[in-house]
Amino acid sequence: MPTSVRDYYVQKRIKSYGVYETVVERKGGTMSTLFIFAFGIFFGVAVQPKVNTLFALEYRSQVKAICQKFNCEKNEFTYYVEDNDGYYIVSLKDHEHRVKFSLNKPCQIVYCQEVERVASDY
Repeated sequence: MPTSVRDYYVQKRIKSYGVYETVVERKGGTMSTLFIFAFGIFFGVAVQPKVNTLFALEYRSQVKAICQKFNCEKNEFTYYVEDNDGYYIVSLKDHEHRVKFSLNKPCQIVYCQEVERVASDY
């Protein structure tokens, strides 16, 4: 392990136009800019799903798409997953809709069909 700053850096004295300048250069290998760029891209792709779930970005974009489609506030409806095909049931005050969201950004409703309510005895 290096013991001082001198182990990391080399000082050079350069004479230019009769004046001596002290130039400090780093000793040893340095990471190339391309490697740092590639590592940043890899890290961003690897961490992006975790960040999305942390901040609930998908949920927020779906709520925004529902509000735009049905002209309502975010506390005036509920929605839940109908099945594994990506369809959701959106329940408003007096009717229900079966919707599907787009996979690209910004999230939009690409399929919307009104569903009849079935009365239950419970």
